[in-house]
Amino acid sequence: MKLKGDKSYRQEQGRLIISPGKVIKQLSRETKIFSLLASQPEHLEGVQAETKILTTDDILRKITGLASPCDMVAEVPLPPFRSLDSSDHLLVLDRLTDPGNMGNLMRTALALGWDGVFVVEGSVDPFNDKVVRAAKGAHFSLPLAMGSPQEALELFQRAKLTPLVADLAGAPVETLSIKGKIALILSNESEGPTPLFAKAAEAVTIAMTGAIESLNVASAGAILLFCLRPLNTC
Repeated sequence: MKLKGDKSYRQEQGRLIISPGKVIKQLSRETKIFSLLASQPEHLEGVQAETKILTTDDILRKITGLASPCDMVAEVPLPPFRSLDSSDHLLVLDRLTDPGNMGNLMRTALALGWDGVFVVEGSVDPFNDKVVRAAKGAHFSLPLAMGSPQEALELFQRAKLTPLVADLAGAPVETLSIKGKIALILSNESEGPTPLFAKAAEAVTIAMTGAIESLNVASAGAILLFCLRPLNTC
C-alpha cells in the first residue's frame, strides 16, 4: 500500500506495484518479480517470483484501491529513467495532471513506435498507480525521462529534434511538411503550453468541425501520434 501511495517511498525502495495478471504475466518474461499476491492458488502458478503469497480479495482491494479485486498484484523493480538522446520520435508530456491521460498516451506512444517519453516537471508522477494501470506495462518497454522545460529544449537541440506543440491555433497536422526527427509536445489542457515551448515549437492542431471546441488531450494526442508516427503520413 505504501508503494502505491507514496512517491518518495517508491523511489527510496526502487520498487513498484503492478496489476492485473495479464500485464504481470507479460512482464514476468523480462522483469524480476519480488512478490506475487493472489487470492486463488491457480493464479500463483506459471509466474516466477521470489515470494508468492496467497491472500484474500479484501486485501487485494486494499492494495490496489480498486472496488473490484484484481486476480494478481506484483511488486517489481521501479523502471529507471533513461537517456533519450537517440530518439527520433519523442513524446513530451507538459504538466499533464490526469493520470489516466498520461498512462493512455504512454501506451499509445509505445503501440505506434515512438522512441520515448519526456515528462515535464509539474506533471503527475509517471509511476502513480493510476498512470501505471492505464499504461498497461508501457513503462517497462518505453524509455522515460523527466526534467524541466529548459532540459527538454536542450534535449531537442542535442538530438536534433524538431519540436511541435499541440495548440488549437496551430496549423492542421495534415498540412505539415516536416521530415526527420520530431518532438511532439502535449500540454496541460487548461493552462496550455509552457511559455518556453510555445516560443520554441511550431504549433500543430487537428482540423475539426465547429461543433466541438477541443478534444481531450489523450484523444487529441493519440491522433497526432498516429499522424506523426515513424514512416507514416496522416
